[in-house]
Amino acid sequence: MRTRARLATSALSLSLLACSALAQPFLITTTTTFGPTYTTIGGVPLATADITVRGTTLTMNGRFTIGSLTIERSPGNAPGILTHAANTSFDYSGGAGTDIVSGLDL
Repeated sequence: MRTRARLATSALSLSLLACSALAQPFLITTTTTFGPTYTTIGGVPLATADITVRGTTLTMNGRFTIGSLTIERSPGNAPGILTHAANTSFDYSGGAGTDIVSGLDL
């Protein structure tokens, strides 16, 4: 019985370690724009990035998969803003017109 408990504890510890290794925090404090083909931010893959936008604007033009997104006010009370550029669209199908995203798609 003790062996099973130790194995379960070890498995849980490894799972928690793996989850924390996947999450990579990234703080944005200056105006930033993501283009439609961006896959990283500061060398961090967007799919695992825990992005915090603090007191500035993040413009996302296209489709993105990100780990998480938090929008916060700065210590000086400036708002965090998430937006997309007007009239933005991108054809992810390579010109076939079958996968077009207009604006922002998270």
